[in-house]
Amino acid sequence: MRTSGFVMGAVLAVGMLVMVPFGCGGSASVSACPGGPDCTCVGDTSCTCNASGNCGFDCQGESCSFTCDKGATCDGACGKSCDASCVEGALCTLDIGQSSDFNCKNADCTITAGEEADVHCDGGSCDVTCTGKCSVECKGGATCQIKCPGDSALKPFEGTGTCG
Repeated sequence: MRTSGFVMGAVLAVGMLVMVPFGCGGSASVSACPGGPDCTCVGDTSCTCNASGNCGFDCQGESCSFTCDKGATCDGACGKSCDASCVEGALCTLDIGQSSDFNCKNADCTITAGEEADVHCDGGSCDVTCTGKCSVECKGGATCQIKCPGDSALKPFEGTGTCG
């Protein structure tokens, strides 16, 4: 019994040491979010998800930034004036708030964009649903679709698509 308690304690301690460097950030921090379905970046924060990780993002404050990179899968939401990117083979499903800026480069992006949001798609694919006035730039051979308020479905376009 005593030996098993010691072994269990050692396993927990090693587990904590392994987990600490891979957590997601709090206020005004930069963190790596390398994987796992429970890895979520929360708060006014700056996070990066890469190395084929699975990451969530929930930042309802202002001045948040998030990068989903190198084959990672990311989902979540950010509030007003968010700066988010999905690049190089990543798969992103994000809600971005008012006056946010989103860049999708050589990735697969599904975005719900708030009022006055700007979405830039360069390569890959972008499906953008605007909740108000927004702009979507499609270039570099990207496949783009936009849905404005009142539309029943996404509509394909090339160049620049706008709502409002």
